[in-house]
Amino acid sequence: MTANFPVYSLGPAMPFRAVVLFCLFALLWASEVPTGVHPSNIVFYVPFKPFTCLDKSVTIPWDKVNDDYCDCFDGSDEPGTSACPDMKFYCPNTGHEGVFIPSSFVNDMVCDCCDGSDEYIGLVKCNNTCGAMAREREEQLQKRRKEIESGHQIYQEYVARKTIELAAEAKREAEEAQKRDLEEAKKQTSDESADWESDSEVPPSGEDKEEHSKEIEPDQIHENSLYDEKHEGGEDMQDDGWNPPKGVEGGASVPSEGDDSAQVVESYEPPSPPPPPPPPKPIDYGPDKGFMMLTEPSTGCLEVQNKEYIYSLCAFKEVRQRPRHHSTGGTLLGSWSGWVGHPEDSVHWSKEEKLAKLPYSEMLYDGGEQCWNGPSRSVKVKVVCGAQNRLMSAEEPSRCTYKMRLETPATCHHDPVKLMEMHTEL
Repeated sequence: MTANFPVYSLGPAMPFRAVVLFCLFALLWASEVPTGVHPSNIVFYVPFKPFTCLDKSVTIPWDKVNDDYCDCFDGSDEPGTSACPDMKFYCPNTGHEGVFIPSSFVNDMVCDCCDGSDEYIGLVKCNNTCGAMAREREEQLQKRRKEIESGHQIYQEYVARKTIELAAEAKREAEEAQKRDLEEAKKQTSDESADWESDSEVPPSGEDKEEHSKEIEPDQIHENSLYDEKHEGGEDMQDDGWNPPKGVEGGASVPSEGDDSAQVVESYEPPSPPPPPPPPKPIDYGPDKGFMMLTEPSTGCLEVQNKEYIYSLCAFKEVRQRPRHHSTGGTLLGSWSGWVGHPEDSVHWSKEEKLAKLPYSEMLYDGGEQCWNGPSRSVKVKVVCGAQNRLMSAEEPSRCTYKMRLETPATCHHDPVKLMEMHTEL
C-alpha cells in the first residue's frame, strides 16, 4: 500500500515569506535603534554590532549604548540618556517637526517632546500633541505668507511712486541750476558791458592837455598876476598861511626803494580760508532706494518699550534710549554707520550664509555715548520683511551692545516665494 503524502510547493510562497521576514527584521532593527539619535546619524548605530564613538576614540559593545553610563569622550554612546553632560536628545515629533532638547530633560517627568519620546521609561504619561502643533504652525505660516505678500506689494507701490518723485525732483533741480547759470551769465555780460563803456570815456591825452591849457580865461590870468605880485620871490609863502604837508616838512619817513617795511607790506598775504569739510558719505537706501520709506515724515522715528526704557530708532540717523517717564532726549546708543554684510561681500557666502545673513538685513549704529569704564555703545538692527514699519523689540544682550528687530516692507524686495525661504522665523 502506497501512502500518499501531501506535496507542498514552497516556490511560489518564498517571495511572500521573504518580504515578511524582511519586515520583521526591519521592525526589530528599528526597535533597537537607540532613542534620541538624529536620522542623519542612524547609520552609525548598527544594532548588535560594536559601536565606535563618533569621535573615533573607542569602540564598545552594543549593549553599552544607552546604558546610562558615559563611555565615549564625546558622549555619543548615550544619545537617549542624561549620563553625558551637554548632550542633545533628538525628539522625532512624528507628524510635526523634529527638535533637539538638552539631554538633562530626558525622563525628568516633564513632557518636552510633543510625541512624548523624551519620557520613554513611562514615569509620566505624555499626550501626543504633534498634530495640533503642526496645524498651528501651518496657520502661522499662512499668516506670515500673507504678511510677506502684502509687504512686497507695498514695497512695489512705494518704489514706483518714489521713482517718479525722484525723477521730478532731479528735473526741477536741473532746471533751477540751468536758470542760475543763465542769470549768472547775463550778470557777467552786463558787468563786462559796463566796464567797456567806462573804459571808452578816455580822459584828454598829454597833447590835448597842452592845447587845453593854452585856452586860459581872462579871469584866471588876472588871479595869477595878483598872486605873483604878492608872493614875488616866494619867501613869505609860509607866513601868508600856505604850509607844506607836515609829513614832508618834518622829515617824516616815506618808504624808499630799499625800505624793508615796504617789502613787508608788499609781501603780506591774508590767511587762506580753512578747507571745506568733506561731503557726507552717501546713504545706501538699498535696491531701488526702497529703504527711503523709513525716512518719510509720515514714518518718523519708530519706538518700542520695555519695563524700564523707551527705545527710539530714527532710521539712517541715530538710536536713543530714555527712561519711560521721559518724553524727549535720552542716551545716544549709536549713529548710523552702515549695513552689516555689504552686498559686495555676499559673493563669497554659501547658500546657508546668504539665507542667514542677506544684504540689507542688518543695520549698524555705533559711536554712542561711552559706558562707564566700558566701550562706546552700539546697536545692530535686524531688518525683516513685514507689512508695516514697526520696531518690534530691543534688548541689551551684553554690556553697552544692543540688538533690535525692525519690520518693514522695504525688506520685501525679493519675490514672496523666496522671502518665505529667507524669513521662516515666526
